[in-house]
Amino acid sequence: MHYGTAADSPGIIFYTEASEDYDIFKEIREMIIAIRHDSSMTQKELAEKCGMIQANISNLENGTSKPMIESLKRIADAFGMRLLVEFVGREVD
Repeated sequence: MHYGTAADSPGIIFYTEASEDYDIFKEIREMIIAIRHDSSMTQKELAEKCGMIQANISNLENGTSKPMIESLKRIADAFGMRLLVEFVGREVD
C-alpha cells in the first residue's frame, strides 16, 4: 500500500495498490449499464439527456474511456439521481 501526491496535482493524495479484485471503473460501468437498462433507455437517449454524444456513453460502458466526475454527475442527473462519492473501508479476507 502506498500513499503519495502526484507532482502535477499538489494536495491530491493518490492511493495505489496492486489489486486485481477492485476496479472502480468496472463498478461504475456496470452501474451505468444496469440503471440505463432498468430505465429502458438507449445509449443515444442517455447521451441526449446528459448533453453528450452516444459514442461517449458507449466508450464509458465498454471501458474505452474513464469517466470524469463532471460526466458522472451529468449522467446521474439524466437518470434523475444524485451522484454520491463515498470512501469506505475495505473488507479483509
